Amino acid sequence: MRRLKLLCVVTMCLAGSAGAQTAWPTKPVRLVVPYAAGGPVDNLARALSAQLSQVWGQPVVVDNRPGGNEVIGAAAVAKASGDGYTLLLATDAAATLNLYVFRKLPYDPVKELAPITRVAMANMAIAVSNTLPVTDLRSFVAYVKTHPGQVSYGSAGVGNGTHLSLAWFAKESGIEMVHVPYKGLAPALQDVMAGTIQMTIGAGSVVGPFAQSGKVRALAISGKSRASILPNVPTFAEAGFPKFDASFPFSLLAPGNTPEALRQKIYADVKKVVMTEQFRRENLEKYALDPVLDSPQEFAKALVKDRALAAEKVKASGAQLD
Repeated sequence: MRRLKLLCVVTMCLAGSAGAQTAWPTKPVRLVVPYAAGGPVDNLARALSAQLSQVWGQPVVVDNRPGGNEVIGAAAVAKASGDGYTLLLATDAAATLNLYVFRKLPYDPVKELAPITRVAMANMAIAVSNTLPVTDLRSFVAYVKTHPGQVSYGSAGVGNGTHLSLAWFAKESGIEMVHVPYKGLAPALQDVMAGTIQMTIGAGSVVGPFAQSGKVRALAISGKSRASILPNVPTFAEAGFPKFDASFPFSLLAPGNTPEALRQKIYADVKKVVMTEQFRRENLEKYALDPVLDSPQEFAKALVKDRALAAEKVKASGAQLD
């Protein structure tokens, strides 16, 4: 009889534990975006939140925490409870680039951020001023080589992915350019249009409208295939630079102590949402985003490789922030 009672108690505990796991979420989920409202990351976050709210039966609230090359938003998530109610949608800065760009961080990207999935890859396009006598990426490189130190490129800020990508491109192409950092990509594009600087790089969804209207000239875009927003612009491989890849992920992460089983559930639900034809068409293809949707385990392996490459890119750029 005593053994029977003990067995019943254990069974009830296990049942209660299983019930607690399947009950998630029982309250609103906060999705932190380390950028202001209206940008590419924010747009994807709001599309995801709308669909996941229906799947989970709880509101998914987008919380914009801009600033510090994603440091402010990432730190808020890193220090949160690992109960699944605080998530982060960010680029590669939060978990990868900042590890090498900053001398000191208020969070540990390796220990305090846990991978869920890379939702999509954002493809970046090189845009040059119409004042330059170039028609493609090869002729641009040739022009810069004959005008060393006379061509300037703009970035969205020191240590930003746009800065690191173009510094890496310059190193790989054997060219010398002057870096001009801006507070965001919009003012850099404005100066490319005005001819104040000669080139920049940005997400295809941002560069696309300016190229389509003829205000800038897009020379190449990252990704395995051409983007629907820039169908006449070749990929870097087609342009003669197959080893250069400026794509960067829009990644979903959780606090470091979030259980793997919970991260697996969130990943599975996100994958179901993103893989619908309508979601891909309206929220990915339209903005030159390619779906990835790797598992938490696959994402963790990718992070190891990405961090090694990030260290090289940061070294090439010379970027270092306090």
